Parts: sequence; structure tokens; C-alpha cells
Amino acid sequence: MIIKCSSVVFIIIKILCTYRMSSMENNLAINETLQVLPITTQHFGVMNGIMECDSRFFIEETETEVEEVQILSLNNHQIGSLGAAALTSSVTWTRLTQLHLISNNIGDEGATLLAQNRTWISLEMLFLADNNIGPVGAAKLSMNTSWENLTILSLSHNKLGDEGVEKFAENVSWKNLQTLELVANEIGAIGAAKLAQNETWTQLKELDLAQNQIGEAGALELAKNESWKGLEMLNLSANRITDIAAGCLATNETWTKLKFLNLQQNVIQDAGLIAIATNNIWSQLKVLYLSMNLVGDEGVGYMAANNCWKELEELDLSYNNIGDAGIEKLAENVNWAKLNVLTLTGNSIEAQGVVHLAKNTSWLNLEVLELADVVVNDETVLNLVSNKNWQKLEFIELCEDGLADSTQDLLYGLRN
Repeated sequence: MIIKCSSVVFIIIKILCTYRMSSMENNLAINETLQVLPITTQHFGVMNGIMECDSRFFIEETETEVEEVQILSLNNHQIGSLGAAALTSSVTWTRLTQLHLISNNIGDEGATLLAQNRTWISLEMLFLADNNIGPVGAAKLSMNTSWENLTILSLSHNKLGDEGVEKFAENVSWKNLQTLELVANEIGAIGAAKLAQNETWTQLKELDLAQNQIGEAGALELAKNESWKGLEMLNLSANRITDIAAGCLATNETWTKLKFLNLQQNVIQDAGLIAIATNNIWSQLKVLYLSMNLVGDEGVGYMAANNCWKELEELDLSYNNIGDAGIEKLAENVNWAKLNVLTLTGNSIEAQGVVHLAKNTSWLNLEVLELADVVVNDETVLNLVSNKNWQKLEFIELCEDGLADSTQDLLYGLRN
């Protein structure tokens, strides 16, 4: 965690043993497991408009004052490749478990230097998002053999591309990797295919590929994966996923533990949703995001009949093409007894659709119902609120224009 105070930047570093009193002026002891090391602006220099960190601080001062660092956070400091070089030269931080370097512009050179580190044998979490890392840096990182305990790796908002991911996916040492974040990295079908072929990351639980360009071909390749047997979270939002691709994803027989699936902001239509709805593998699915697609009444009707997703807790169908007929079918669902959040804003739903919803008798745990743009009358609101099966309902969002003050007060009372 970084705390800025006047011209001083404090890096909070967790250490394993009792701190040693620092000879540095204004050093503050928090407790026996936390120490604050002040880094004044003299430890940083400006080169070509980029603020670089003076390596002498890390090598000469940090190592002598804190010998057993566990957590080091330097997010948003633009330390550049020079700072990365200083960090990786540490020979005492053998118990470092977390390294946070988000938004530091270390680039391929800095990533290459970090990858050469052989000291951080206890490293479990590495955050390198938004660092201008390209194919070269990604390839070098994947070749590191010392970080065998790595469980979380974030490389989102870089420039890996298919070339970088292709090399990156050849990694054979991170056998404990559980979370991989690759958001917005210009990854296409080739990169997705290479990721799916990796057989080392058998412990992977979370894969975030949002805002890439994997498209239909890439999704088809991902669907062939057979090694991620423990996968629980898959984010493929904003990836040009089509009906065919969605259907193939739904037929994967390996991801039996999937709990969270994000397919929002793609081009899935009724045919794709019907294919997804036939899924009988994701029996543990809890969250399904399908907002900002092209889904209509027919697809929703098939989805409502799904009898596998009995653990479903949150469903987002906002900003699609669903009308009252689709809502009528949705309200007939009898399998989602654990559903507590339902988002339907931005469709073609009118007051009659809300009346259909009010007739549902199965969503006993529903807490939040979002229909922000649906114009209703007082009677319709009363029907919703009077549903005796929705005893846990706490929040209803509707267009309140024209509603009586007493009705608006009723909605306000639910929200508070």
C-alpha cells in the first residue's frame, strides 16, 4: 500500500520478524510486523520525462534496514527499468511473497530484468499490469524458474499480443498458478489457442481475458481445453464472441467447477444463448453476465428452462433485446431458488413484463431487481412489492416518473 504525505512517499513493507530500528531520520515503527520506510524525492530521478528510482536506495538502504520483506508495493511510481533492475538485484528478500508494480512503465527491459531474479523463491503474487510490457518481456518472464510458488499473476493492460502470449504459454514452471489476468493485451485467436494448450497450469482457477480480440476462432480453441479442471472464473467480455463460439464454450466438459462466467459485450444472439442454455455441466455456476449482447425472447425462454444451474445467484441480462414475452418465460423459471440479483435494465420491457415477473414463486432469495428504464404505474409496483415469495427483496430499481409519492416512498423504504 502506498501512502503519500507531502513530499514523502511511504512504502509499507510487511516483515516476518521484529523490526530493527532504522537510523534513517523520521523512520516510524508501526508494530512488530509492519515498518514504514520513508522514501523522499531524492531517491528518484527524472530521465526523458520518466521518473526513475535510484537503485542505490533499494540496494544500500532497503536491504540493510529490512532484511525479510514479505510484501512490497510500489504501484503508480513510474520506477521504470532502472527501478526494476534495483529491485531484482536484491539478494536478501527470500521471503518476498507479494510484489506490486502496477503502472510503472518498466517495459520489456524491466520485465526482462525482473525475470532474471533468482532470490524471490517464495513469491506468490506478482502484479505487473499497465507496464508497457510486450512480447519480449512476456517471453522472458515465462522463462523464470525460481517462482515455483507463484499463484497470482496480473499482466493486464500491456501489449503482449499473440506473439507474447504464444511464448508466455510455453511456461512449465508455474505449476501452482491459480489466477491469470490478461485483460486488454491485444490477444487474438492464436494467443487464445496457445493458452488453451498449456498443460502446466493445472491448478488454474481464474482466467481473465476481457477486452481482447479472441473472436470466434479463439473461443473455439479455448473450448477444447482439458487441463483446467479447477477453473472457477472465466471472463471473456468484449471479445467478439459469436453464437457458434458461445455454444462450443458451453460444451466443454472439463470446467465442471465453473462458478463465474462473464460474456457481456459480445455479439451473442438467441442461437448462442439457446446453446448456452442447454449446458448441463456447470452445476456450480453462481454468476452469469450476458449484458450488452443481442439476446431476445426466444433465447431467454430456453435459458429459463435450464435445470442445471441450481446454484445461480446473479444474472445480468441488461441491454439486450428482451421484451415482455421473454420476461414471461423467465418468470416461469422454477430452478433458480438461490437467485438474489437480477438485472434487466436496457431491454424492451414494458409494464406487462413487470406484471409477469411479479408472478414468480421460485426466487425465494431475490434481493435486488433492476429495471431502471421500465415505465410502470402504481399498481404494477404494488404487485411487485406484494409478492409474498420475495421476502428478502431489498432493492427495486424502476423508472419512477409519474408514480404517486406514496409509491415512491414504498420503493425508497425497500432501498433503506
